[in-house]
Amino acid sequence: MTIEKLQSVQIHPSPIGNRFQLFILLILGIGFYINSISNDYALDDGLVISDNPYTLKGLGGIVDIFTHDSYYGFYQKYGSNGELSGGRYRPLSIATFAIEYEFFGLNPHLSHAVNVLLYLLSVFILYLLLSKYWFPDKRWLPFFITLLFTIHPLHTEVVANIKGRDEILSLLLLLCSLFWLFRYVDKAFSNRKTLILSLFAYGLALFSKENGITFLAVIPLSLFVFAGMKIKQSLKTMLPYLVVALIYLFTRYQVVGFGAESMDNIMNNPFAWASWSQKYASIFFILLYYLRLLIFPNLLSYDYGFNTFPYRDFGNVWVLFSLLLQAAFLIYAIMKINKRNVFAFSILYYFITLSIVSNLFVNLSGTMGERLIYHSSLGFVMLVALTGEKVFLYLNRFNKLFARSVIILVLIPLVILSAFKTISRNKDWKSNDTLFIKDVSIVSNSVKANVAASTAYISMADKTKAKSERNEYLKKAETLLIHAKSIYPDFADIYMNLGGIYYRKANYEAAERAWLKGKEIQPNHPNLPQYFKLLGSAFYKEGLKEGSVQNFANAEKLLKKSVSYMPGNAEVWYNLGGAQYSLHDYRAALKSFEKAIKLRPGYQEAIQGLEAVKVLLH
Repeated sequence: MTIEKLQSVQIHPSPIGNRFQLFILLILGIGFYINSISNDYALDDGLVISDNPYTLKGLGGIVDIFTHDSYYGFYQKYGSNGELSGGRYRPLSIATFAIEYEFFGLNPHLSHAVNVLLYLLSVFILYLLLSKYWFPDKRWLPFFITLLFTIHPLHTEVVANIKGRDEILSLLLLLCSLFWLFRYVDKAFSNRKTLILSLFAYGLALFSKENGITFLAVIPLSLFVFAGMKIKQSLKTMLPYLVVALIYLFTRYQVVGFGAESMDNIMNNPFAWASWSQKYASIFFILLYYLRLLIFPNLLSYDYGFNTFPYRDFGNVWVLFSLLLQAAFLIYAIMKINKRNVFAFSILYYFITLSIVSNLFVNLSGTMGERLIYHSSLGFVMLVALTGEKVFLYLNRFNKLFARSVIILVLIPLVILSAFKTISRNKDWKSNDTLFIKDVSIVSNSVKANVAASTAYISMADKTKAKSERNEYLKKAETLLIHAKSIYPDFADIYMNLGGIYYRKANYEAAERAWLKGKEIQPNHPNLPQYFKLLGSAFYKEGLKEGSVQNFANAEKLLKKSVSYMPGNAEVWYNLGGAQYSLHDYRAALKSFEKAIKLRPGYQEAIQGLEAVKVLLH
């Protein structure tokens, strides 16, 4: 394959200044995220690590990881096909978790440390790509772009949540692929081994997360803008990457097919109730919200599910503003890209990488997510840094000292504020309890966030020994669930948690009603077997209490409930027979004793009860 080499870029050894810039960037990255290493597992970490049977096989589970949906092991463990099963094939990050488990067991602190290290590697490769190949004639621009990327608080979900490694690995490997590609097309370093490395990194990026597909557009675009290639030649250069992508897509299709199953459930399809116009108007509103978070990342949340964003229509002023703003940027980029305009490249990079997670072309199971904007944030910070450079150069024409003072006065507060937000946000990710309780205050109308926060309060109630504190936690949990129920009463998890609260208050009848309601909504809910077993045990103990005070009618009622949830328990059948015997219902007692003996052959007490009943019946 013949490739037009870089003509205008001459590579020089990294000066001391570049090393110092890189040192500053890495120190900032460590400082921003080192406190996340002390965190535990949170959110979806269980799906891919602690509750994933394939991960817990260590090296022996890697084949299963690469031949199944990413969540298959978790849902199979709990006897469910999974609400989100199908279309999630991100085996590489899960394989790294399996390797960690093989040698270190379940160690969240190690996993967090690996995430931080991979993030720092991403910063390192990004800086090298920018300083050596994209902006080699700019002394400070690569530093400022990488700085803005490194300190952006919106990246906390990706770094502080261990499961976010799929995003980190994806971008890291894509940047490596670009770096080695530009190294290959540079005359000074041209070597086919470098091209092979680039292709290999691209393949690994796809197996980390599918959004690497968007780089089939980013690769030729970056070669056109930064390597000076003609469009035709840059597209030709992209062809080997297309082959790698096709191999990945074929593998993915063989394992999970294409796309997730179609769902009408509003909890997993946020636009299920929307008309066509409402859906796309709402999407454009959310695209504007992404920009808001990129500019002002002050209110962050792990969840933006139903009903965080009520449906909008195209008459909404913010929807219209978003539509006009996005269109203006896109039109500007398209008009300017033929001149190899770096502003246009930044905009197109942003839109290209955002396209796959925008809900415009591929239906996601949620409205948005901070982790989903991770790749696109690079385009955003490039645009900000380029704009900042323009402003600096303009001011520098009049007064150099003033221009530098403005840059310093902007950057120092920005770094400090970003540090404060990132470090404090890392603490929110300490555990499920801290995360869920903090974020429900941000997205108070999200049904899932309310349910998750109620789970956290229930967990805290179980940990405390103070009765008053325990009751207060349970009250807060119930309040959140009632609020969630008022928004969407057909979510099974609401009733699962309400039942858990009533069970802890020893109100077993109310717990039963709640769990049966949950079963009506979701018959195969993975928690139901466990909850029904708890009910069976509770009704059994209550039945024994009633029997001990000779209230045999209530005892029989409770023991019948118990046996309906624990039909394989011989003791329950025996005691039910005893209550029926005391009520002189000998035929019913006969069947109960027979059932107890069938379940436990040689059960002497039940045999004696059966013989006594037979005497009375004859």
